[in-house]
Amino acid sequence: MNDADSKAISSIRFPLAVMVVAIHSYFAVNGWALSDVKNYGLGCNSAQFFIISISHVIAQIAVPTFFLISGFLFFSHFGDGGSRVWKRKISNRIKTLLVPYLLWILLYIGYSALSGYKTILQDGLVEWLRSVGGMDVLWCCKTWNLDRVDLWGRPLISSAPVLVPFWFLRDLFICILFSPLFYFCFKDSSPRILKIGALVVLSVLFFTQTSLVVPGFSSLALFFFGVGSALSLGEKSLVEVFARYRIVEWVLFLGLFVVEVALDGHHSPVGNIIYPFFIAAGVASVWTLKPNKWCIKLERFTFFIFSFHAFILPFLKAMLMQFIAKGTSIDVEYAETHSLLVIGIYCLEIILAVLISMSLYWVLQKTLPRVCKVLCGR
Repeated sequence: MNDADSKAISSIRFPLAVMVVAIHSYFAVNGWALSDVKNYGLGCNSAQFFIISISHVIAQIAVPTFFLISGFLFFSHFGDGGSRVWKRKISNRIKTLLVPYLLWILLYIGYSALSGYKTILQDGLVEWLRSVGGMDVLWCCKTWNLDRVDLWGRPLISSAPVLVPFWFLRDLFICILFSPLFYFCFKDSSPRILKIGALVVLSVLFFTQTSLVVPGFSSLALFFFGVGSALSLGEKSLVEVFARYRIVEWVLFLGLFVVEVALDGHHSPVGNIIYPFFIAAGVASVWTLKPNKWCIKLERFTFFIFSFHAFILPFLKAMLMQFIAKGTSIDVEYAETHSLLVIGIYCLEIILAVLISMSLYWVLQKTLPRVCKVLCGR
């Protein structure tokens, strides 16, 4: 990995974490029906249009980019791929991924238990644990997108552990489990036909959004982790490779961005078909941006923001909803007549979640540096 790649990765991590917060900050507007074409992105009020543009479209490139970075870094400085290298890489991922994964989920379960203590007192701890997912809290107790299907008509249901953003880490574990296969396909000594064939298979799975059925097995994760692996094992530079086609990438990205906003991203049937092409163009375009020194300085907050924002977003959302609509949701009429206020509150929710997460990280780093280090996988 050269200096340009290192700076680009460091610069992009913080904005990607903010995008993840934006995805989960989505404001639902009652009465805005996806079943009616005229109510897709370009047909709705300005507040909903803005929120769709951020949460449902542009922010969706964040997690795929994280998968690409993960694949690239896993095989960086891989050398001859001997047993010592594999042992070092796996040991490092246990420390940086698995340990924080388990700790954060346990913290979230404890946090949820405090919030639902009345239910625990009434029904008992065992019954409460069963109600929040039982043993599935570690893997797939949360589901959404129940009406989505792949091009073959099979269910394309999304799932996550009890701490929803951690579906990324869960799926990353599966990618690492298959890392020997990626290494076999993309190592320097592998036949060119094998490398091309592996990329074609991954591309078909991703662009057709083929459902792999088993929770944790994601065609999106495997594709971007695989592309990152191929570039790293081929000793290619992320910045140099994607810079060659920057004009094509940006034309595709901006064009598909407009279409995806009009169709509410993957939340509409046609938008769902276009979705992987938009994501691919967006992830490629990211690497043509110049590194920002402030984003590089803020990189250290990335993992904590990614992990902690889910703890406070429900509270912030409820508080802000109460402020703007005196309730738990807003309707179309209110969003139309108070569009700037709704947009401002939406942005404020994201900003507050990020700032609170950063503040808590700073306090932990100053008072409990070892705890902070373990929670952040360092």
